[in-house]
Amino acid sequence: MRIRSVEIRRFRSIEKASLQTCGGLNVLIGKNNAGKSNVLASIELVHRHLQAGTMAGIWPTRRPLDEFTDRHMDAPLQIGIEFDLPQMLNESLRQRLQTEAPHLERSDDPRRGPGRGAEMDIDQFLVEANGAGGREALRLVLDLELKTPRLLLLEEPEAHLHPGLEHVVYSYLRERSQTVQMFVTTHSTNFVDSVSFQNIYLVSRNELGRTAIEQLDAGDGALKVPAELGLRLSTVFMYDRLLFVEGPSDEAVLRELARTLGIDFSKANVGFVQMGGVRNFAHFAAEATIALLSRRRIRLWFISDRDERDDSEVKSMVGRLGQGATLKVLNRRELENYLLDPEAVSRFLAEKREAAGLSTEPPLPQEVKASIMEEARGLKDEVIRLRYEGAILKPIFLQQRDQAGTPAERLARAVEDLSERLKGLAATRERIAADVEKSWGNIALDRAPGGLILDCVARRYEVRFSKESGDSARLARLVSKAAIPEEIRQVLCEITGEPLR
Repeated sequence: MRIRSVEIRRFRSIEKASLQTCGGLNVLIGKNNAGKSNVLASIELVHRHLQAGTMAGIWPTRRPLDEFTDRHMDAPLQIGIEFDLPQMLNESLRQRLQTEAPHLERSDDPRRGPGRGAEMDIDQFLVEANGAGGREALRLVLDLELKTPRLLLLEEPEAHLHPGLEHVVYSYLRERSQTVQMFVTTHSTNFVDSVSFQNIYLVSRNELGRTAIEQLDAGDGALKVPAELGLRLSTVFMYDRLLFVEGPSDEAVLRELARTLGIDFSKANVGFVQMGGVRNFAHFAAEATIALLSRRRIRLWFISDRDERDDSEVKSMVGRLGQGATLKVLNRRELENYLLDPEAVSRFLAEKREAAGLSTEPPLPQEVKASIMEEARGLKDEVIRLRYEGAILKPIFLQQRDQAGTPAERLARAVEDLSERLKGLAATRERIAADVEKSWGNIALDRAPGGLILDCVARRYEVRFSKESGDSARLARLVSKAAIPEEIRQVLCEITGEPLR
């Protein structure tokens, strides 16, 4: 006997919602406080009542008003559950309904009727195991294996579990759902990203604050677009705000600086998307992606390093996003340029030297400050080279939607563009060199590659700095609150909606 569908009316936050075409494993996903627990509570309410063995009875609840949507009792709350029942059992139950509770609403549909399911009771069986997560997982397994229930209502199975164990538990639930029907709530990104597209229900709040339920279809664009982009499903369904960054180092740095400022990304329900470099900006800023995430009422930010971009490139990037997202191009070349705090760098160098088995005496901040400035100014030729290559080797796009002309005409324009660049190599380099030379003393700390500055300084103290090995996040952790630049403070506060700190 399995549940086919659930209809809920005026129960707690649910004014009107349903679960249709229920299967063996039914996963309810959504953000915190969306109403997932209320859906399970409605099913449990019916089953607890039916377990009493009568068709009608007293509803034991401490606060009856709270069970009604908006505490309005002028209309009854209704919970309808459709079961698959054998014909003989169905007829027997219908006769009992007419005899014992003639005042209750009932359906003539032979498929509809009450059922009895086993209730999971993990609190009565304690298991000695290492760690709360291990105990919870073992309790769940033993409850299913020893009690063999027909129905399992499970809230947040990921609670207390190590991320590596979450996938194991999900795989087990999926296997057992062949014989035990399950309704599982979760807001774990790992659970959401590992479930199949069958019987997934998105629980959310609508404009009126009511709980709404949407069954996700594998053919829906909400699932197709993330899959095409390589996005995790949790990115689309679990966050209120999404922050697109170039890579893992940028995410780690921003998380560390936010933590120092007392800014909580989790509280603001901010998720990160790593683009794999700004070269993929156009891929993630595609119109279909922005439209999909905007329909989900997800606010979007893109943070990009300045690198060698000029104002025209920034303007083009802003134009691609339109009104659907906000672009923040950093004023300094890269995030590491915001970490050039002498106090933090001094402590960082002491930690690196200790790890290398060298003297742990930290260099004086004044000495480090002078080294940072000297190394930054010494990178003038490198900055000229990077700007020159950025201008000369700028990509040419032949298949943009706003381009007119036949393929032959587009290729001809591209060849002409490349020819002009080739002719102007010397003039372009001279122009860039003059522009850098003119203000180099004032812009060296902002325009020289921050990661390279830090590595050059680290070499002076017999160690190395590497973004790829996580040194950016380690250094960011050492930057004091007072040393975090105002620009970064403003960006983080804007994204999270917190007041400026």
